[in-house]
Amino acid sequence: MTTTKKLQRILSILLIIALLCLCAAAVKKIIEHWHDDHIDTNAVFFTALTDMQNWQSYRYVLDAELTLNNYKKAKTVLQGEQDTQGNLHMFGEIMDTEMEAYQFDNDHYRFNSSSKEWKHLAESPLTDNGVLRMVIEPTLNFCFNDTISVDYKGPIHEEGKKYYRFIVVPKEGFHIADTYFTDFKYRIDISAETMQITAAVISGVSRTKSENKITLQIRFYDINKEFLLRRPS
Repeated sequence: MTTTKKLQRILSILLIIALLCLCAAAVKKIIEHWHDDHIDTNAVFFTALTDMQNWQSYRYVLDAELTLNNYKKAKTVLQGEQDTQGNLHMFGEIMDTEMEAYQFDNDHYRFNSSSKEWKHLAESPLTDNGVLRMVIEPTLNFCFNDTISVDYKGPIHEEGKKYYRFIVVPKEGFHIADTYFTDFKYRIDISAETMQITAAVISGVSRTKSENKITLQIRFYDINKEFLLRRPS
């Protein structure tokens, strides 16, 4: 066999392999689209919501913004975690004020940035304020089962991963900060791989003044991972 024929044969084989790869990719896309078209979206959402309400542990990144009179804004940027025993740790800024704290049962520890020391407050929960709890314990924002609407927006792809996106309006009266806010609306992303809620954007309007609004962006990760927090020394 001449060199030219060998080269032609190699090119033919490479072309066939390339065509097979394209066909496989096309078939995969067709199967994926068929699956997306036939998925029970209500079951996906409510199963993920129930699952979230039973999480044993998680970590989160949260960015919240409180708008006053449609102008002045107070920012909250937090990272936090809840271990498998329900203990909490959070650090970042709450309403533009730096803060790091732990909660173990009814005791909490707060870091004093001036003295560089931890202050231990026994029999003193971190907070019972609903607005603070919605950012410190963000899964509390999802303690609802009744909804006004659940609107499936379709699959999305971010950073190579696939999610199912929903716009949800819960019924009134469930929220930890219900005394302060109303008209809650949620944009929720559910991982196609784990079928767990991994991200959400939540908005609410003040009960006393419609110009005052709150918006939270939350990302959850390390869901149900086994870990225990340690008390600071």
